[in-house]
Amino acid sequence: MSKIFSLLLVAGLLSIILGCNGVQQRQNAQTSDEKEISSNQNDKESENSSQPYKAKYLDNPQYLDESLYEGDELEIVRVLNNMMKSILTENVDGYRSVLTKDHYQQTDTEEYLKNIKITYLSEATFYDGPSEYFSDMEVGVKEESYLPNSTDSPNAYFGTAIYLMFKEDGQWKIGEKKW
Repeated sequence: MSKIFSLLLVAGLLSIILGCNGVQQRQNAQTSDEKEISSNQNDKESENSSQPYKAKYLDNPQYLDESLYEGDELEIVRVLNNMMKSILTENVDGYRSVLTKDHYQQTDTEEYLKNIKITYLSEATFYDGPSEYFSDMEVGVKEESYLPNSTDSPNAYFGTAIYLMFKEDGQWKIGEKKW
């Protein structure tokens, strides 16, 4: 009986050792597979990041939804939407009408409107109060910009832009944009 018990004990220990070894091998194989998948994803991401971003909203521009805002925020959203519309239609007077006097005098507006198209505005975030910029209000906006006359080829960018807003003659105007 003690021999049978000893054999069972040895057999049990062997199966535990072999079982643990098998689990370790599966974990190692899974970790190896995960590293390979992660490496392949990183390769694809780096391939994609080297390719230019294609303008997703060029044929169907997206404006800020004015129904979501009121008061000064609504006035600012209307200014940003008018800016985008003026850029897309290359309306020089319309574009200048949303800029502060100092800002539009520094810009070759006609050339600028030929070289950039803003096709998407979303998620306006208003910053009122002390900031790193001197302005009456700052607005962070998700934005897609398309550069049709880029030296290499047409190119587009998607990111957040900060517009510096100023009250000028009782109306909100765009002073400068920070990336």
